[in-house]
Amino acid sequence: MAEFDFDIDVPVDPAAPALGVVARSFMLYEPDGLTPKTNATPTFATASGGIFVTRAGTERVAPIITNLGGGKYGYVVSRSDELIGCVAVTALIPDALPSRICRTISRDEGMFHSLLYFDEAGEFWTGAAPTVGRYIDYLGVDQAAPALNSVGGRTYLFTFTPTLADRMMGRHYRVDSYKTLDGVGSCYPLYVDSDFYFVDSATALTGANFNSGYN
Repeated sequence: MAEFDFDIDVPVDPAAPALGVVARSFMLYEPDGLTPKTNATPTFATASGGIFVTRAGTERVAPIITNLGGGKYGYVVSRSDELIGCVAVTALIPDALPSRICRTISRDEGMFHSLLYFDEAGEFWTGAAPTVGRYIDYLGVDQAAPALNSVGGRTYLFTFTPTLADRMMGRHYRVDSYKTLDGVGSCYPLYVDSDFYFVDSATALTGANFNSGYN
């Protein structure tokens, strides 16, 4: 099963919006999951198997990923990419954890969310679509869940867009994928479990305002 990262990222430099671009970064590790991987060459280039598209699946010019040292890698997206709303997925990164990076590119944190799915062999999922298993407010009361939308007809990549009220009030959600009793033929991650509320992209992201998990 492939390991991957799907968390939404935010600018590493709050001053970047004034320049019309926004810098983002992520970490990669060796297969032991502890040692930073310093020699990877991740890419969003479609020719290499990466994805950089709008929520509707229209291709955009993919940013170049730069090795920043110490296992950290960075890239720059345009303000136009943020305003339109894009989904970025790296090509497979050999001998690295995570082996793919899936990122939501949006102006405001939580404007929409991206979900990437695999089969047990680590290939893109081709089976049944995931479903929203839970969507509640901070009191635990069920709320109307947004629809899961395929990105450009892909069976392995989905987004959902909370309402402004959801974002302002905060929601907890769980998205469930197809699973079997013995695990054979299941879709991964088996579930995505997370919380969100409105955070402007110029605001630092901390554990106090965003938590996420997958399995």
